[in-house]
Amino acid sequence: MLAEDTAIQPLVLNSGFQQIHNLQPGKYALFLVTKNFYTASFNHLLLTGNGINYIKTDPVKFVSGNGYINQLIEAAVESLRDKTQELPPNQEPEKVYRAPDNAIYTTVGGCTIAGKVIDERGKNPIPFVSINLKNFNRGVFSDASGDFILNNMKPGRYILVFSAVGYENEEASIYCNPNEKIRLNVVLKVSNQSLNEVVVIGYGTIKKSNLTGSISIIKNDELSFNMLSGKVAGVNIVNQSGVTEKDMKIQLRGISTTGGEEGLLYVIDGILYDALPKNFNMGNVVDINILKAAAATAIYGSRAANGVVVITTKTTTFRKDFRDYAFWQPDLYTDKKGHVSFGVSYPDNITGWRTYVVAMDKNRRMGKASMLTRAYKPMVAQLSVPRFLVEGDSTFFIGKSINYTPDKYHISTAFSINGKQGASKISDLLSNEAGIEEQLIYAGNQDSINIKFTLESTSGFKDGEEKKIPVFKKGIEEAIGNFWILKNDSSFSFTPSSNTSAISLCAQHSTLDLLPEELDHLHKYPFSCMEQTASKLTGLAMEKEIRSQLKQPFKNQSEMDKLLKKVQKSQLFDGGWAWWENGKANLQVTNYIARALLRFRAIPLVEINVRNAFLYLQNQLSVFNKSELLVSLSTLSEGGHEMNYGQWMKKIPFDSLTLHQQWLWVKIGQQQKMNYQAELQNLVDRKVTIMLGDIHWGAENYRWYSNETATTLIAFDVKKNETNFKNLVPGIIQFLWEKRVADIGRTQ
Repeated sequence: MLAEDTAIQPLVLNSGFQQIHNLQPGKYALFLVTKNFYTASFNHLLLTGNGINYIKTDPVKFVSGNGYINQLIEAAVESLRDKTQELPPNQEPEKVYRAPDNAIYTTVGGCTIAGKVIDERGKNPIPFVSINLKNFNRGVFSDASGDFILNNMKPGRYILVFSAVGYENEEASIYCNPNEKIRLNVVLKVSNQSLNEVVVIGYGTIKKSNLTGSISIIKNDELSFNMLSGKVAGVNIVNQSGVTEKDMKIQLRGISTTGGEEGLLYVIDGILYDALPKNFNMGNVVDINILKAAAATAIYGSRAANGVVVITTKTTTFRKDFRDYAFWQPDLYTDKKGHVSFGVSYPDNITGWRTYVVAMDKNRRMGKASMLTRAYKPMVAQLSVPRFLVEGDSTFFIGKSINYTPDKYHISTAFSINGKQGASKISDLLSNEAGIEEQLIYAGNQDSINIKFTLESTSGFKDGEEKKIPVFKKGIEEAIGNFWILKNDSSFSFTPSSNTSAISLCAQHSTLDLLPEELDHLHKYPFSCMEQTASKLTGLAMEKEIRSQLKQPFKNQSEMDKLLKKVQKSQLFDGGWAWWENGKANLQVTNYIARALLRFRAIPLVEINVRNAFLYLQNQLSVFNKSELLVSLSTLSEGGHEMNYGQWMKKIPFDSLTLHQQWLWVKIGQQQKMNYQAELQNLVDRKVTIMLGDIHWGAENYRWYSNETATTLIAFDVKKNETNFKNLVPGIIQFLWEKRVADIGRTQ
């Protein structure tokens, strides 16, 4: 706060209700500044004397770029620079880096520090590296690719400290100039873990005679903390709240004689805990072992003097299902209470999974939320391998053992290659440390390598990963062949080259035999928006016709009926369809579904769906643009909808259309018996003929609905009804079949 007729004398206040004393009466300006330097200002505040002046500042709108605040920031930066210049040469300017936390970032003239952190040995990116600004309470983490970025940094000198579990810390000194962009490549060295002296105290081994009467075992079907008192002699259960098992405390007889407040030691899947973890799930427990003092101290040392509760859970100890996604569930509806839920099977990746939820009510009010589900293990064995190898390659596979607990563990690690024992090691894994093991691999003539890395501690903890790496042949493998459509008594000859290693011949006597195989790919497509549902419905209808001609049974009638009901149920009140059920009508989806339903018009209720869709399209023809009008006229014409097509076709100049749209224009003209011959001849002259006689129109592109295959299909529909151009039909069919072979080759 400052007086408007005096020199600048700012007062720094905290948020909330504040009092300022000993101000002289007069006019003042009040500035509210966030930590990111967004500012709200209140000018011409009149303060009177002999009393208390109250200023209520809400509601407040904060904006960036306040000139007065920027002036204060620049003055602070200049002061820091002056102090740096006064230092003797080669002296570390520690005090220069100290500044208020809110003086690091700016919205004007800031610099950017970005870079990548990689491993010294494997040159692979290191995720989740902590990048901190020395002597500042600020920092970021590297992402999954090892990249990091610090934006809008105030000009000045900074020291960046890079730290990650299993690596030595690294520092980088950076000076930021205004508007400068600095790029860093940081290499972290693996920490050299020296073995401490190993002291054998009986971990994992004990004479059977010492265990007599010292261990009690409770199996899964008996599990309940309330039942332990009756199952195990000397066990006392204390419920501190009297409500839930989360507040239970276990005591063994004799604890009061130890003279201390220490409780039981809990060992869960081989990991030591001084107390039962919060929110521990009893439903995940397999069994519980109660060890009394004699057996406990022999195995776990003096820390277990009051006894040990050893718990075994259903937690997975070996991972081999790795993938980058966890689930995809685009279509959920809440119940009457507004609740919704679904089950998720996460892969075995030790990472975090971000779930995003977008909700909309019937009034199109939207809300969104996200949550992070993090996979965690207190101790973990992770395997780092290349994505593939080439025959003759040799490389090191990396196994990393990480201990996130506060305890030291005696562990054994081992590799396994294609079921055979590889390198192994016994060592101590210290608290919050990592151990790195290497396994040399030579890729011979096998097609893949199966590699495992496992970890086992003397306390009973087990973990490991298994991955399969493909091995490709050296050089380039090329398949050369021909595809023929043989008519009547046709014959062919094929002469292989001299270096051909193998020849295979596949012959099918009917086109219909190939089509069910093609439709099966569509049938198994995993997604189900309304456009994809219509595609599956069309495919099943075609399969039914083909099976009928082949005199084969059609086994998917129930699924086809289910898809048909889904499409009918999803039609909106105005006659259109949305991408997803109960959404907003979409023109492209409505056209696509309406054409799919034409095969089912013999069903009275489907005919009603089709007629409503046609009315939806016809009522909007006057507001459609050129492309929307053309595709809608095509749907109406294909369905035999009676109307004056000529008046609408005049609104679509033929020369203004793409090649795909021109064929659509000609097809409508043919169906409606309009004058289209000149345009048809123009398109015929633009055909592309391949050396083997294939004929097509258009070019390959990512727009599946208008690429060369989609365009040539429309040309085929037109040509088969034109006497003068029927000679082109065999060449078109051959092109479509060869496209089928090429597409299958790409997906295998």
